[in-house]
Amino acid sequence: MSGYLSAKGVRRDFRIGDRTLPVLRGVDLDIEEGEVVAIVGPSGAGKSTLLHILGLLDPPTAGEVSFRGKSLADLGDGERARMRNSDFSFVFQFYHLLPELSALENVMLPMKIRSSVFGWPLLRREAREQASGLLERMGMGERLKHVPGRLSGGERQRVAIARALMTKPQVVFCDEPTGNLDTVTSQEIQDLLWTVASERKTTFVIVTHEMNLARRAHRIVRMVDGRIVPDAPAEPPAPPEPAPEPQPPRP
Repeated sequence: MSGYLSAKGVRRDFRIGDRTLPVLRGVDLDIEEGEVVAIVGPSGAGKSTLLHILGLLDPPTAGEVSFRGKSLADLGDGERARMRNSDFSFVFQFYHLLPELSALENVMLPMKIRSSVFGWPLLRREAREQASGLLERMGMGERLKHVPGRLSGGERQRVAIARALMTKPQVVFCDEPTGNLDTVTSQEIQDLLWTVASERKTTFVIVTHEMNLARRAHRIVRMVDGRIVPDAPAEPPAPPEPAPEPQPPRP
């Protein structure tokens, strides 16, 4: 496969009773290192399903996903979990923060999961400093000890983004990251994502219905009925109308 992160012939079917529902119908996609790709399309097109398969949250029914030229098809559960904790990370529409943990503790969580029971006490101070620095960068320096229930939607999403960046991932998968936010906060989160993408050269794969967000990506991938469809070619501009010929003066 070519590409940094690639899908080849990916299909995903779901069983509903005695029926088989095809959601992805043979998707081919290559994403380059450092690229920001927006996946758009109507509800039910398969956008989130594709995102979950690329991010190893869900296996394909058929086809193959590769990362850095290596097929991910034969990875065991432990190796898939390790990649989701190190190489990949995720930002979701509804944040998925643990309600009993503070903002700081939520951001530290990926490092805690990565470490052993005996190794965590040695790593905790470094993780706390790194998480505090990320939250400060997100404008959340005065909210470190607040639990999610005391944060606004935009603040929760900033915590979720900081958590996603905690392990310095190679690819960040975002599923409707601004879909639950008002217009002003959505713009702030967009600016934050693009700043991170630019500074860290991180690959972003973003599922969104918001075309303002999608247009800022390096590339827009459109999906319809479980397939990637090409953009309609731009219509060429109409040729200018010829200037009227000068008329001879009337006698």
